Amino acid sequence: MVVQESKRFGLPLDRRDRGAGGAGPRSGSPHGQMLRYLATADIASDGRIRWGILTDGGVWRLYDRRARPRAAGFFQTDLGRLLEPGNEDGLRVFLLLFGRDSFTRQGTATASFLESAIVEGRRYEESVAQDLSAVVFRRVFPRLAGAIADAAGAASLAEARAAALILLYRLLFVLYAEDRGLLPVNDARYDDYGLRKRVRDDVARRMADGDAFSATACQ
Repeated sequence: MVVQESKRFGLPLDRRDRGAGGAGPRSGSPHGQMLRYLATADIASDGRIRWGILTDGGVWRLYDRRARPRAAGFFQTDLGRLLEPGNEDGLRVFLLLFGRDSFTRQGTATASFLESAIVEGRRYEESVAQDLSAVVFRRVFPRLAGAIADAAGAASLAEARAAALILLYRLLFVLYAEDRGLLPVNDARYDDYGLRKRVRDDVARRMADGDAFSATACQ
């Protein structure tokens, strides 16, 4: 079962609204409204209502009541962009996630498509986390510690190791927080400070293009 709320086209989903033309009293943001709806529906339905759909006609959000953190537990997509040429795969994903059959159990299935997808996604996430941990501490950390030791010739190996650990964990924390929506990654004012758009996406693009990276240049 699912709760669905439609707003007028172009209405910001995360900000309070004064109504058409800016008149009238402020109401809660559509995002906050959906969270309240799901909390109420969860109690009234004895936990049977888990999902919520919020849209302004262009931006579509799929909420999971059981996600943690709850305020960031949604998937968002822009239908207008998906309708542009070349985005056929994204449109198929949209139809798959927001279609009626995704919320109900089909045939003899014991779970809906969305429930099964989340379970499989968690299994994949655990597998990736194990692989990532091995890469970080077997390849990234030794190189990072070596680079710090080379740059700070007067520092001892213990000091270089401690500095490398601090830097590594800070980078991992910021990347995790950005991916989980704990930092304002959707706010353009954050772009100059974040790692995702300014650094990580740029590196990924350059690697895909076969670009060369300098071993000495810094930014």
